[in-house]
Amino acid sequence: MIGGSLGIGRGSISTGHSVPVTDKLILWLRSDLGTEVSSNKVVAWKDQSGKFISASNTATSEQPWLSSSAWENWIPTLGFNGKNLLSVNSLSSSVGNYTAFFIHDRNDTGTDEMFLDVEFGRLVFFADVTNKIGYGTSAANTGIANNITGKQYVSYKLDSTNNVASIYRGGSLLGTGTIPSIFIGGRKVLGARFSGGTFAFSGSMTEVLFYEKILTDNEMSGVHNYIKDRYKL
Repeated sequence: MIGGSLGIGRGSISTGHSVPVTDKLILWLRSDLGTEVSSNKVVAWKDQSGKFISASNTATSEQPWLSSSAWENWIPTLGFNGKNLLSVNSLSSSVGNYTAFFIHDRNDTGTDEMFLDVEFGRLVFFADVTNKIGYGTSAANTGIANNITGKQYVSYKLDSTNNVASIYRGGSLLGTGTIPSIFIGGRKVLGARFSGGTFAFSGSMTEVLFYEKILTDNEMSGVHNYIKDRYKL
């Protein structure tokens, strides 16, 4: 469990919150922990899951920036303006079942934007695809529900065993779709397409949780409650 506090700006951030589900948690990025910053630019965002997976970028012009007080309770965020991205190293799997959470603040709608893109397996977590929140695979890009701006969190269950994708906002199911068998391989990019800065995210990200399994209803409820309590959503 993580404890203590991290002083940033005029306030103090509690780091006492601990995610309630750690089984098969392979990537955990928190904006108040593990950020390496140079001239207010985030060089690396280090994993807190114990798997030692980091998101980083050596290109200064593409690095997101750290905002120290973007949330009401003094939690910092990483800012993305449509040109920023971080490459995620060593995130690979052949399992094909995943649950992911993205806590974020979107600036606009109407432009195709990605939370996370994966080269092999063609797995995309879309913040916006054809004006809808959705996902992409080698078969197709699929929009599930209308998008909104502002502070929020969305979660994805991608179950290639049963060929079902489910997307939630704020803990409520938005809809489901069909997916083929999927896996994670090759380049992984947070905030833009793996092959470059297209479909880039515009807004800020505060936390990312990525599980190599489908969470049960009780596990989903536990993580939802953790996020709602921590971010007052």
